[in-house]
Amino acid sequence: MNRDLHPAMSIPCLSILCLGVSCINMYRNQEKTVHSKPLYENPLSSLDDIEQAARSIEILSTPEGKALQLDGVVLFPLDFVDGKITVEILAEKACYPGILFHWADSANYELVYAVPHVSGQPDAVQYDPVFNFSNTWQLYNGPAFQKNAIVPMNTWFTLTVIVRGDKASIQVNEQTPLVVETLAHGRRSGRVGLWSYKTALFRNLKIDKIANITAKGILSGKPEGALDAWETSDGVVLKTEANGVLNLNRYVAPSPHPVRVHHYFELEGSRELQLGIGFSDEVQVFLDSQPIFSGANTFKGFTDELSRGWVVPGLEKVNLKLAAGRHELAVEIKVTEPFGWGMIVTLEEKNQDYEEMKN
Repeated sequence: MNRDLHPAMSIPCLSILCLGVSCINMYRNQEKTVHSKPLYENPLSSLDDIEQAARSIEILSTPEGKALQLDGVVLFPLDFVDGKITVEILAEKACYPGILFHWADSANYELVYAVPHVSGQPDAVQYDPVFNFSNTWQLYNGPAFQKNAIVPMNTWFTLTVIVRGDKASIQVNEQTPLVVETLAHGRRSGRVGLWSYKTALFRNLKIDKIANITAKGILSGKPEGALDAWETSDGVVLKTEANGVLNLNRYVAPSPHPVRVHHYFELEGSRELQLGIGFSDEVQVFLDSQPIFSGANTFKGFTDELSRGWVVPGLEKVNLKLAAGRHELAVEIKVTEPFGWGMIVTLEEKNQDYEEMKN
């Protein structure tokens, strides 16, 4: 076939070609429009489409329009896997307004929130997974789970959560986000909702299906010498989290009764060891059935980091002189407040490899 077209023939061919390109571009624009449509939107100007489980809920009129005033939990009618959740928040006093996702039930879900009354402090943005009806922020502390941010009072700000697999990004306005590299629950889907402890205002909830997380988070590793498993009295093995903390809320519903857990290890020769323990809320520690430590670590306010009651490695230390043979380390741990129930225990000795003495 002759590829040299007559000039008169090139015009209709060019028109057909242009029409084809226009159709393709129009299709692509339509495709972008479809993809850019939110998965879910709710202006939060009424209680329609809201499942309530709140201590207090009301639609209020503000100078900028209607908004949802919330103290507690509300859920929305969709199953959320990955994507981007945004909502505008107004805090008029101390409160903890946030977003929940991957809701399994009222006892277990992922939760993030901003804390206006500690704006500019290391825990102004908090990841706080709920286990067995309990918040756990005292267990999930440090730069892997908390971030400094400016969280304004008496002015609207935007809280954004992006979820991708087992990773999440939490951002206040356009500030650097907190990136949680591994979500604690490990669920990949569940309901979405809003959450607040003490009253806050919410408006303009939007959920997009497609979103990426480009920022990197901080991996939370175990400290040197951290014990990574414990046993209950009936032989059930309890594994610690990636940060070395035993999250008892994962395994046991809080009750007035303490839980006793055990760890066994064997020494080939006599050793001088140092036991380090961080805990919440109250503990008694026994070595070979003899008490060696007791203490309490609870929330006392925001005067400094120690007053938060965070579980941190080596909060308390005990020096030990042990003979060769098998030893039992036992801890009775009691919960007194719903902010996290657990501990982290390390065993170390000077100039020795800890792996030599671990069972």
